[in-house]
Amino acid sequence: MNNKIKILVPILVLIFSISNYGQIKTSLNENYTVSKIEKKLNDINVQILQYKLKTSKNTSLSTCRAKINIFKNSVKIDSISFSEIEPVGGNYGLMIYNSIIENHLIITKYGDYNGLTIIINDSGKIFNTNGGFVYIDRSRKLLFSISASDLFGISVFNLKSDVEMIKKYDLADEPVEFYKSTNGKYFFKATSLNSEKDNFYEIHFKNKTITKVDIESNSTEYQKLEKLIDWENVKNINCE
Repeated sequence: MNNKIKILVPILVLIFSISNYGQIKTSLNENYTVSKIEKKLNDINVQILQYKLKTSKNTSLSTCRAKINIFKNSVKIDSISFSEIEPVGGNYGLMIYNSIIENHLIITKYGDYNGLTIIINDSGKIFNTNGGFVYIDRSRKLLFSISASDLFGISVFNLKSDVEMIKKYDLADEPVEFYKSTNGKYFFKATSLNSEKDNFYEIHFKNKTITKVDIESNSTEYQKLEKLIDWENVKNINCE
């Protein structure tokens, strides 16, 4: 009798698992519009899936879900998932940059008042840092990000070494753009919430700090860094 029980229990568990899996797939297919984008980095294939809720009547389901799968020679080697992306803070969902930058794929995740810059290298490794609005210094292969978040922040990522050089959250002023001086120093301009004056901060990579400085941004000594994309022309990023 005991032997029979031992045999039946795994079978029942298996049937239950299959049933639950089927319900999840049916739920996705019936309730979500699925979009799929694929990008290649040498022998790395990146698959980006987004699931947008078809109707807002079903409040028990998340409005937006997303998953990034990484394959090498058709074998899945890594992934990152977002089970619930809330449509708050303007845009929501993933934005995939068309160009491959220094053998890296760059993706911005919007929503949740918590923007991210997702970076995938040509070995299939995934990195993420605070982000939302991305700038680049191509000469030094540095990626600069401004947080799309309810907390003001910046980050700098080195595409050559795949290292995050600095990350700062909860800044007093709102960053708006980055600058590079002729002697190779980096700065960002930030809008003060307490006045109409813009403030400038120097970025110190060695000790991972920032300091407020007085500079004239219209001087030829300082050049604005290149935007990875013109966000004024990018609207309605809504999980697809």
